[in-house]
Amino acid sequence: MPNAGRELMEMLFSTKNVHPRHRFDYWHEVACKNIVQHNSQPECRSQFHAAIQVGSLADLGLILFENSPMDVARTPEQIAHSTNDEMLFCHQLQGDMELKQNRRELLLRPGEFALVDPRMPYVGRFPSPARMFVLKIPRRTLETRIRGTSEIVFRSIKPSENAEASLTSSYLAMLPDYTGRLAPTGEEMVKNQALDLIALSLGKLMGANTPNAPSVNLAARDNARRAVEALPHPTLSPELVTHQEAWPKSDLFFMIDSLRHGRSLNEVAGFLGRDENEVRLKAKELKLTNECP
Repeated sequence: MPNAGRELMEMLFSTKNVHPRHRFDYWHEVACKNIVQHNSQPECRSQFHAAIQVGSLADLGLILFENSPMDVARTPEQIAHSTNDEMLFCHQLQGDMELKQNRRELLLRPGEFALVDPRMPYVGRFPSPARMFVLKIPRRTLETRIRGTSEIVFRSIKPSENAEASLTSSYLAMLPDYTGRLAPTGEEMVKNQALDLIALSLGKLMGANTPNAPSVNLAARDNARRAVEALPHPTLSPELVTHQEAWPKSDLFFMIDSLRHGRSLNEVAGFLGRDENEVRLKAKELKLTNECP
């Protein structure tokens, strides 16, 4: 995630200037109010460090947080007293997260996504220092785009596995950069594209290969491309975009971001609908060859 996003989201809490004996308790209170009510136990109270940044995109909540190793749990009692009905789409940025819910186990590694349902009890842990980006999505908003969410919670989505997840990763990584900078109509558009991509990735995880799936996937991909075209990208300098008429800005951004995240030339070419040699030559022209597989 671009560092610029850290400056644009509001720093809600940091243990940096808090006495060690109070750090965990203060953090836990803020986390329960702004992420989800839960129990937790740090690996080491005296060495505990954490920070929480928040933002919004229309009616979606954006949370960027980091924390030291700890155990977590969401209990039936906490769920019974909860008044929110939001689902958490989690993007692991650093470290691992382990969750167990009934007979389902989730191990989320850096770069991977998962949908977490706070209405379901779970236990988990962060075995090492971790950093995560979370979208808080109203349940009904997500369920209008994809059915059967109970079948896809607590399952990891790996961007390296398919183009849909890869594009979702690239797109969501930009969101903190635009917190508070978009007009209301722009926020609504970007929010819808983000939700469409999330639904597309979740549908791919479910193996939703119905006769209509190809046209749905194509529409979501084209919608996302149009949204990407409308946004300025720190990755793409004016010089880079100049004289690239045959390569739309969205294609350039997707290619650069994908190659830098270790995705193959074949995968990039397949998603963009371009010949692999064409992608290889463009990568060489942009001096990305040393980053290509």
